[in-house]
Amino acid sequence: LIHRHGIPNSIASDQDTHFTAKEVSQWPHAHGIHWSYHVPHNPEASGLIEWWNGLLKSQLQCQLGDNTLHGRVKVVQKVVYALNQCPIYGTV
Repeated sequence: LIHRHGIPNSIASDQDTHFTAKEVSQWPHAHGIHWSYHVPHNPEASGLIEWWNGLLKSQLQCQLGDNTLHGRVKVVQKVVYALNQCPIYGTV
């Protein structure tokens, strides 16, 4: 992702252990990235990204149908591009 889109200014995540490990927490600091954590046990804190992930999943299911392996990389790129062209979806 960084190769394609560059280093982000900030990242928000939950407080699961794979985001709070020492190595993970040092990486953003070394790259000038502000990392913030959502409030524990509060799924509403990440509601927008969860909504977008659900939308992405439903669009991928429509595009892929029963054939979930054939050409999935191109389908993901196509769906993400299409969603990002819509102002309401492209803000995520």
